[in-house]
Amino acid sequence: MHDSRYAHGTFGGLNMVLFRKSSVHQVSLLKGEFTDRATERDFIEYDLGRTRRFLLPLMLFFGILYFLFIIPDYFNLINTDNFIYVLINRTLVLCLVIILFLKVKRSSSYNFFSKWIAVYEIVIYVSFIFTLLLYDNPNILIQTFGMMLIVISLFLVPGKWIATFFISLANIFLFYFIT
Repeated sequence: MHDSRYAHGTFGGLNMVLFRKSSVHQVSLLKGEFTDRATERDFIEYDLGRTRRFLLPLMLFFGILYFLFIIPDYFNLINTDNFIYVLINRTLVLCLVIILFLKVKRSSSYNFFSKWIAVYEIVIYVSFIFTLLLYDNPNILIQTFGMMLIVISLFLVPGKWIATFFISLANIFLFYFIT
């Protein structure tokens, strides 16, 4: 008999008690977060502490990778003025990524981190759409691959799942209507 006060699960055919049931451990199906704010904050700060060592280099890697796409832009943008706009755009994004890197490195507050991540996501998407609009005849296959790569990479960065989802969804629809 299972005690109803505990959540039970199986692992490799073994019955295990996972944790004591309480409202503190309930997870919202919509948000994917603990319903208790203090538990959610404690979990995220613990998770952020664990993932900080690979998260910071990952952020820099994606920022530099995004900037390096200036190389194909140089060959594909016929108009020199458009190339200068894209170069400024990609340089500003790289600078913002470096600023975010330095701020996250110094701060351990999850609220601070989650707000900056949302801003970072919006800036990346706006930059991508801006660059897309400057192309005379963009290759839709390559641009779609670029959008998928951005969506996947931003979901790798821990943050508010629901915010990342809706920001990504809005930008996918915007991308769809532009192309």
